Amino acid sequence: DLRPAGLDWITSLRAPSIRALAEGGALQLGLFDERDMAAITSPDYPDERLIVCRNPELARERRRKREDLLAATEKALAVIQRAVERRHRPLRGATEIALKAGAVVDTHKMAKHFTLTISSDRFTFARKTDAIAAEAALDGFYVVRTSVPAAYLDDVATVRAYKSLAFVERAFRS
Repeated sequence: DLRPAGLDWITSLRAPSIRALAEGGALQLGLFDERDMAAITSPDYPDERLIVCRNPELARERRRKREDLLAATEKALAVIQRAVERRHRPLRGATEIALKAGAVVDTHKMAKHFTLTISSDRFTFARKTDAIAAEAALDGFYVVRTSVPAAYLDDVATVRAYKSLAFVERAFRS
């Protein structure tokens, strides 16, 4: 919509799109063993530039935050599990158990990382280690997407411009 008006843009991809690039082979994580930025192409984004960046500090922070949320979720799910297993007035009913467990995983947004097994008188849970590892592999990566030709704005300048968008947005708000 912007191109016919002669406008260029800079934005970033969200996590599902980054995951799709990695799974499709366009994003090869091994490229980032020795550097923190690389330009890639993908048929899913024709006539656009994709600049993949790796931020080790962001990766550490995301890893820490995920582990904190997983631990908090497990702690809260263990309370429900003990309520189901207790002798005096146990929690019963698949619907009641599911509502409580659902509230916990929704609170911490961790439903995708746990397998819940619920019946009328039983509740168990387990981490989905493969899903957690797959998400962790992309920690610290972000992809800047733009229509601006490299002749006008090289990769480093494009990423710098993207990062400075926060200042522009703040100016619009005030």
